[in-house]
Amino acid sequence: MKVEERQFLADAYGSAWRAVKKDKTFVEVLDHGWFSINYGNGVPRTKCRAEKLLKGLAVLNSRIERGHVEASV
Repeated sequence: MKVEERQFLADAYGSAWRAVKKDKTFVEVLDHGWFSINYGNGVPRTKCRAEKLLKGLAVLNSRIERGHVEASV
């Protein structure tokens, strides 16, 4: 996966997370195919591969489709 493609994935995951959870998150593209996710809610930073982001993106998008999003605070 090219660097630009990894950035697209990171941006898509972050947007979907914010749409569902109404919570801040930041996904950073790291070297050698790694990503870093900072959920911004006290959860320690998570390091993962693209597979985890793709799976998470599928889950978040299905929740958006079904309308299962958390209420705004």
